[in-house]
Amino acid sequence: MVELLQKEGFELSDSGASSGRVDILIGNDYLSVLTGRTHRLNNCLMLYESVFGWTLSGRDEFNERTVGKESAGLFIRSSDESEENLSEEIRAMWEIENLGICDSEKSESEKEVIERFEKNLKFVDNRYETGLLWKRDPGDLSDNFDLAKRQFNKVRRELKNDAFVKEQLMEVIKYQKEHNIIQECGENEKGYFMPFRAVVRKDKLSTQVRMVFNCSSGTKGNLSLNDCLDQGPNLNPSV
Repeated sequence: MVELLQKEGFELSDSGASSGRVDILIGNDYLSVLTGRTHRLNNCLMLYESVFGWTLSGRDEFNERTVGKESAGLFIRSSDESEENLSEEIRAMWEIENLGICDSEKSESEKEVIERFEKNLKFVDNRYETGLLWKRDPGDLSDNFDLAKRQFNKVRRELKNDAFVKEQLMEVIKYQKEHNIIQECGENEKGYFMPFRAVVRKDKLSTQVRMVFNCSSGTKGNLSLNDCLDQGPNLNPSV
């Protein structure tokens, strides 16, 4: 193969480190780098010139004894289209490519939730903010302070024997307070209090301790925060 190319006076843009078998061809989205010049080496091999050099395409006639099934396909279309029509054709092409995993049709209630979310979406201080998606009156939430306090005291007792986790949690609280993610409330304020626990993953290189809040916490017979919020539609297409 190399001798044949040298004899014809061509140098590949990438000769490769080995002569391993090709199992998959990728990069058709980079066809724009081709100059249009071609040269046929033989019945099996074709050279295409790119801005980086010559690219070899085809089947190696010297390895015809390779056992297995081979297939290849290449589709190139050139036409004078407006940018709008071209964008529509590209969109249609990807819809066919992703056939079977496209977004499912949303119900009217799901569309209403998305509309509310987008309507309340704001960009403030280099971050996005939006309101909670209430499906019930937030006034229906019970004051679960006593329950949350009991669970907090349990966590605090556990942290007495783990200085590392305690220090990490304090850093998280400090960061959230400095960045206005949380704020102090008055001692006599009523509201919904979310208990939390520490999730520890010391095998992680970055975040080894996370605070996980329990929004399903609620006194018996009363609503939790999750009961009053709409979880919204699943925006990930079903595979």
